[in-house]
Amino acid sequence: MNENKSNRKPILDITDINEEFKKLHENLSLLHNRFMALAMDYTHYVDNSWGQKEIFTLRDSVTYRFFSTKLHTEILIRQHFAIEHRFKEQLKKDPKIIFGTYMPSNPYFDRAEEEISSIFDSFMYHQVSVFDYIGTLVNYICGPVSDKQKSLKWTNLARSCRDSKNHFGKKPLADKIKDIDNKFVNKLYGYRSTLIHEKAEKSRYSFSIQLGKEENIKANFIATERLLKQFAELKKLSQESFVTTKYVAFWIMNKSIEVVTEILFALKDDMEKNPKVPFGMFGYHDKENNRILPASTPWWKEKK
Repeated sequence: MNENKSNRKPILDITDINEEFKKLHENLSLLHNRFMALAMDYTHYVDNSWGQKEIFTLRDSVTYRFFSTKLHTEILIRQHFAIEHRFKEQLKKDPKIIFGTYMPSNPYFDRAEEEISSIFDSFMYHQVSVFDYIGTLVNYICGPVSDKQKSLKWTNLARSCRDSKNHFGKKPLADKIKDIDNKFVNKLYGYRSTLIHEKAEKSRYSFSIQLGKEENIKANFIATERLLKQFAELKKLSQESFVTTKYVAFWIMNKSIEVVTEILFALKDDMEKNPKVPFGMFGYHDKENNRILPASTPWWKEKK
């Protein structure tokens, strides 16, 4: 178990990288299917003139941003390995680079800290962008007819849902949007705003060095206190452990997928309760109950 020298709390890190990426791939595949289901329901309940092209365009934008965050997570992990290899080689050639006395801190470790922090910053920028696309998607499906082709930033959508006189404030999904914003999305926006407009935040480093026949260096980078305090779950974890940047990256991605999925189901419910066309173009035969259901039905379900 690695420990930070400034305290004796354990470090909470990803234990199986391959397993985490496997889960992430499965979650993203399921999200893709639900976007397909949403487009089918739009044709079934709202516009049967094949008006779902815009939904596919927004889906592709969301998918691209998730691809970008996944890629940045891969880069983040590769950079951990690169840093460990670099310091291991330096330890063999010139141990003073590692063990020398520096004021105020070791510049080689500081450089590694900046490498990891800059990659994580880019990860955050891409992740937050997902929700502006989602704001536009919500507006397209259940916004005012006269404005449905307009882009709608997430912050404006959340503000509209808090206004009982606004079109969105009167919608049943307003409570879902407000809850998601309060607990998660607004926290992401707030942290990104801090990075852009106020000050840079760097992950703290913690190195474990093993000497002897097999010299080895383990690099950990701890997520910033400001970021961890944004989210109740991470804040609780940080009280018992030092939470790594890698752990936080996977947590944010999976949480974002979960939240987007909740919004897609809320849009599904809104369309079902407020149909604009008399019947859908296609149906799905539920053999178990011998019923004709919307064609989207199997696409909404969890994988068995």
